[in-house]
Order: sequence, then structure tokens, then C-alpha cells
Amino acid sequence: MSRTTQLFACAAVALAATLAVADDKSAATPTKIDGTYAIVSGERDGKPMADADIKNCVVKITGDKITGTDKDGKEFLNATYTVEEPKKEEGKKACVVRMETTGGKKYMGMAEKTADGLKIVYQLDGGQPPTEFKAGEKQVLLVLKSAA
Repeated sequence: MSRTTQLFACAAVALAATLAVADDKSAATPTKIDGTYAIVSGERDGKPMADADIKNCVVKITGDKITGTDKDGKEFLNATYTVEEPKKEEGKKACVVRMETTGGKKYMGMAEKTADGLKIVYQLDGGQPPTEFKAGEKQVLLVLKSAA
């Protein structure tokens, strides 16, 4: 599997968490966001991702499943996920997410709804789960825009 394919697989796995993210009005009320998304920018290990690596990649979220395709339409991800809603008493807007690919890889991350899409950050293999919306070592941050 190429580095680009691995990167997109991880990105799409993390995106799976966004099916139910808290909206800005109430951290206790999840907002369903099934749909189709484009990756518009990202960071890996704290450095910007190349436009060529994210251009024309599509992620679809339906129910508890997520699929991702690269610029050539080749599927690079098929996963399921669960979401832990943010704790209202802590004033958090981001959800903690737990994802598992069909290959059995497990990841943790955070997701937050934006005005026109989603912002997500998650760990890569061997990395620590993120605690802020910033890509640290062995982490990825993605900004996604609704394609619909």
C-alpha cells in the first residue's frame, strides 16, 4: 500500500467519527452529518499536507459506516465507528471518536463541526490520541468541506 493510500485510509477513518458531532448550540445535542465531504487542507506530524495528496479525495458517511475514495475513484477505506459525545459540564464542543477499519486497525481522535464542514484530528499508528486540534507527532489534522 502506498504512503498516499495509507494516509488517506487514516484520514477517512478519522472522518468516520463525524457522523454525530455536537453542534455549537448545545454540547449535549448531536447533529447528524451523513453526507459526502472533500478534504480541503490538512497537517501530518505538524507539517502541511501536499495538495496533490488530498485533492479530489471523497469521503462518504452513512449510518455507522464510512468509505473513502482517492482521486481515481479507488476505495481506500471501509470502516465503522462509535462516538462519545462531549461533556456539557466541561464546556467541550469536540467529540471523542473510536474507529475500526475492516482490517482491524483502531484509532482515536476528536471531531468538531465547522460552518461549512468538519475539523478532525486523530492519531496514526503508534501515536497518542490528540488532546487539541493540532497535528502533533504521529497525528493528522484535517479540514473537510461538505461536497453536497
